[in-house]
Amino acid sequence: MTQFNKEWRELWATKRAIIILVVMLIFGILSPLTAKILPDLIGSMGDEENITITITEVTKADAIQQFVQNIGQMFMFMVVLVSFGMVVNERERGNMTLMFSHPISRTGFILAKFAALALILALGMIVSGGAAYLYTVILFDAPDIGGFVGLIVLAYIYLMVFAALGILASTLGKSNASAIGYLFLFIAVLLFSGVLTDFSPAGLIEWGGNLALELDASAQWGALITSIVVIIGAIYGACFALNQQEIG
Repeated sequence: MTQFNKEWRELWATKRAIIILVVMLIFGILSPLTAKILPDLIGSMGDEENITITITEVTKADAIQQFVQNIGQMFMFMVVLVSFGMVVNERERGNMTLMFSHPISRTGFILAKFAALALILALGMIVSGGAAYLYTVILFDAPDIGGFVGLIVLAYIYLMVFAALGILASTLGKSNASAIGYLFLFIAVLLFSGVLTDFSPAGLIEWGGNLALELDASAQWGALITSIVVIIGAIYGACFALNQQEIG
């Protein structure tokens, strides 16, 4: 718990927690707003060029799809940026040498970082999801609350996959450059698996989107199981790797 408190305080002291919450809040608000105003912007551009552009009626489905798209792209990218340096930065600053000169568990060190990041991302998804839902209600109609909550939960698990892989890459890397290299390799494997199988974690976003849109689509249980296995495996791998490394 002491190590977790340290990591939690550091997230706020370095402004990373604030950045995560603000970015997720902004995109939660922008998702329905973008869906609402984008057709008008496109139509006005057509008027200036004397081109007739036929635009279908915008609905809450467009707002939800925009939110899903932001989760799969902007939120994922943000998690990657935050997570890949969480361990390697401690190494490069020499903090790990000082910390592990005391009786501190290396496994506890990794778990504390993962738990702190998991908590702030959970708060971010609640804030972002709440904002997206509220503005969708204001600008369109109220989405199904159960389906929307399902989207938030599945999207959170999806983001945790990248958080876990980021911490693993950060543990394996001896520098920020090598950590990024490991992380890009992991992401490439995930993307490639999505082409070959139906078990890619990206299926969680599709599943969540279908729930929020109230579509009758099959549950992506394979994607959920794969995501949980990847999260557990990545954190276990990070703990194992750090316990094998010489610090100093």
